[in-house]
Amino acid sequence: MEEKKSKEQLAKEFTDKLNQLKDLDEVERMIKDNKIEFELDGKIYRVRKPSFKEKNQLERLRSLKKQELVLDDAYKFRRQWIDLYKTKGIDIEKLDKEITELSLKIEDLKLQIGGTDSIEAKKRFSKEVEQLRTKTNSLIIEKSDYLEYSIEDVLTDFSNVSLIALVLEKKEENKWTEVFKDYDELMNSNNDKLIALATNYLRAIIFYSAI
Repeated sequence: MEEKKSKEQLAKEFTDKLNQLKDLDEVERMIKDNKIEFELDGKIYRVRKPSFKEKNQLERLRSLKKQELVLDDAYKFRRQWIDLYKTKGIDIEKLDKEITELSLKIEDLKLQIGGTDSIEAKKRFSKEVEQLRTKTNSLIIEKSDYLEYSIEDVLTDFSNVSLIALVLEKKEENKWTEVFKDYDELMNSNNDKLIALATNYLRAIIFYSAI
């Protein structure tokens, strides 16, 4: 069995993935008619902007899921978890403050990178940015671990996965067909690379079309 990764390892991997993402301008060029086509393992896929009907369907699924979670004693609203953790000496609001402060430091360093002509200074600032990003991501992962059973976080994950199931398609004999019939089939899939790519491209479509 694979050894469970530490938060530091996960944070470093997450930071590396962020640094490897394609330039936003390049991704923007891939978007045509609110769709992005891409190839993976010799197959053609696409993600697309959801239709009005699909948005309503997603909202209905989300509503049903929320009712289910509210009735399940294993889940609590985020505020309830924050208050409960505080009684055990864990201050999630302090974590939030630290994340915000680190993000501000990163933005300040990025301004310094842009404001200097010194190659050495740029390298030094860039290294500091990467270190701060890793630290920030470690705190974000820690916070996510604490709140993974909050109703709001579970609903967000459920909505994101359900949306991918609705708008991810594959090309077969010049026809576009659904890859997953529903949320459960996607969750049971082991094609992590496809799901990760589709998720990133859908985020790009959402970003540029503001759906």
